[in-house]
Amino acid sequence: MAAALAGAALGLTACQPGEDAGSEDAGNQNAVEITVTAALEAVDGGSAAVAFVPDAATPWAGLLVSAPADGGLDIFNADGEALQRVTGPRLNSLAVAPNFALRGESLPLIIGVDPATGSVRGYVLVRSAPTAIEAPLEAIEPEGGAAAVCFADEAPGHLDIVVLGRDAVATTWRIRDTGADLISAEQTGRFALPAPARACATLDRDIFVTGPTLGLTRISAGGNAEVRGGPAAVSVAAGTMNGRRVVIASDGQSDTLMVLSADTLSMIADVRIITGMSTPGTEQPGALAISDASFGGTSYQSGLVAIVGDDDGRIRIVARESFARTLTLASTQTVED
Repeated sequence: MAAALAGAALGLTACQPGEDAGSEDAGNQNAVEITVTAALEAVDGGSAAVAFVPDAATPWAGLLVSAPADGGLDIFNADGEALQRVTGPRLNSLAVAPNFALRGESLPLIIGVDPATGSVRGYVLVRSAPTAIEAPLEAIEPEGGAAAVCFADEAPGHLDIVVLGRDAVATTWRIRDTGADLISAEQTGRFALPAPARACATLDRDIFVTGPTLGLTRISAGGNAEVRGGPAAVSVAAGTMNGRRVVIASDGQSDTLMVLSADTLSMIADVRIITGMSTPGTEQPGALAISDASFGGTSYQSGLVAIVGDDDGRIRIVARESFARTLTLASTQTVED
């Protein structure tokens, strides 16, 4: 994706920026209800961002990392147990390469943005501890400072990320270990945005960006704003659900998630995460993440969706297969009705 960008500068009504997304409109009343699969252990500080760290060799040993609102990193196992809190600055977004090649080893690399300074920080995750150690990363300094980061691609030997600037600009960077004292960070692309963005996600060769004054927008591999007009959001995640490309977004105010077509950014459904067994749902979804990697067991083998509940700061987990199945059934019933 980064290399391609180097050369470049279905039918519910969506809330537009500035509308009250938390109102009891028809969309919320007809929300699709998806049962929570599990919840991570509650910790102090809530979570401003969450990301998955799958383990291809031992799926059930996969981890999750969270950026507490009061700073540092929290590390959880797939059972939801809080394993370690690493002190550090507050990070508002996370991008993770599960198998980053570093000094001849394959180690997870975590990239985050410190919004207080506009700087990009890197951490190496040591699975065996588990803990995270700050990585010696070359400076990633878009003009005006960084506002947020998201994962773009991982391939043998490198990680590609998208860095949103504080101004209406985004840059792409390739991170790799060249054997030097610092981990190399090379800017590979730059393009203007219609307005400043504060959250992003990628899927295939597309980048999805959004911000307080920027409705959800799909940026093509060529750096063009291909589709605009989706609702503004505070967090977005993109993935494939039963063969359909979707974007999941939260507005940080309402009790539902928005699921949109990744191709047209038209609404597919509002989704409410409800209580399952003894695990509570969430009344105010916040930060989001999707993984299609296996985390072991029957429920987790097709991947997971993570949702931070801003009402209590606790992270919920929904099996990706369950999320996709419920969404598909609801769409089928709507068509039949």
